[in-house]
Amino acid sequence: MKQGRSDRDWAVVAVMTFGAGVLITWAITADSHAWPKLTSEQWAAWVQAIGSIAALMIGIGVPIWQRHVVSTEEARKERRLIRERCFRIRRATEAFQKRIGENLNVAEHYANGIGWGIPPHSPTATTEVEALLHEAWELPIVGAQLLGAVNFASAADDQVIDGSIDDALRPAYRKFARTAYDLCDALYETLDEILDQNSG
Repeated sequence: MKQGRSDRDWAVVAVMTFGAGVLITWAITADSHAWPKLTSEQWAAWVQAIGSIAALMIGIGVPIWQRHVVSTEEARKERRLIRERCFRIRRATEAFQKRIGENLNVAEHYANGIGWGIPPHSPTATTEVEALLHEAWELPIVGAQLLGAVNFASAADDQVIDGSIDDALRPAYRKFARTAYDLCDALYETLDEILDQNSG
């Protein structure tokens, strides 16, 4: 459906409005500010002409207004859907990031020689986050950030052997997990920007 007003629509409305204005001005500024003396046939012709102009203006104006209303409503619905998508992705990412943070804490305990026997979450990515990946790609940048966080968390998971983090692999584990954590923070900022752009 064509949206908005075209230049042609505006031109026709402007011409008809100008014509109606000329007619009214002529009638008001006639001799002694009286209506011109016309025969009944002439009056009928003028009434018909004015009616035709009014009908044309309505015929053009109503569709223009209807298109405007439809366009406004569709834009409002789209903004609402975008906001709902942002909220779903944020909730899922927060739970995912919490698991990453707990894993980083476990890795730090291992490095300090405490907490032995505390296994990290593996896999780190939640099923909810993975299920929302396709939806995240509908938003600018968000899809890449979430996929990056999931991939780095998966790379960290690859460093876990038999439920524990090997000493030789711990630096890589922390690096991958930290990158995934930071990508989640960056994702929140992007979501906030999108929400600001689609408020109302």
